Amino acid sequence: MIANQVGRRYAEAIYEIAVSSDKVKEIYEALNQMMELYKNDNEFKTFITHPLIELHEKKRVLKEMFKNSDETIENIIFYILDKKRMENIRNITAEYLKIYYEKNQIVDVEATFAVEPSEAQKTKLIANLEKKTGKKVKLAINKHPDSAAEHKQQQQLILPQNPPDTVPIPHFLIMTGYRLRFDRCNIFNE
Repeated sequence: MIANQVGRRYAEAIYEIAVSSDKVKEIYEALNQMMELYKNDNEFKTFITHPLIELHEKKRVLKEMFKNSDETIENIIFYILDKKRMENIRNITAEYLKIYYEKNQIVDVEATFAVEPSEAQKTKLIANLEKKTGKKVKLAINKHPDSAAEHKQQQQLILPQNPPDTVPIPHFLIMTGYRLRFDRCNIFNE
């Protein structure tokens, strides 16, 4: 909980700087790169968090890593490092993206289906969700083959070229942290 609050506070400040310098996307990419490095590279994580390594040495390495970035991005990264908040980089990046979505009226939707929907179905799903939410929808599709759903698919050909009004397969929609389960629904049609 505290990590989320810290992440939100830093993300709000960073987002304001990003908007004022017209570098919203570039700053997100730099934060995301830092997060991926911190999360996936144990050597980097150890180096950045090691208490015996001098701060100026850490900054020198980061400056070299981000040598193609402008001064604003460099200053943001150094500020996070100075305040010893690198362990919160994941929360900061996630909150930054949430703020971006809020400001731009975008809702992040993750839909999990037993079978992959067609492009036409994805387009229709996005259109229906945008109509219902009044926001732009960023859709991520996952396939989770439930054995019962796969069995039904083999017997009934659940998603033919011309889909029926009702798709009788279990699937889930996750919208901004909420999980909704539909056993039978018509998400592809109004």
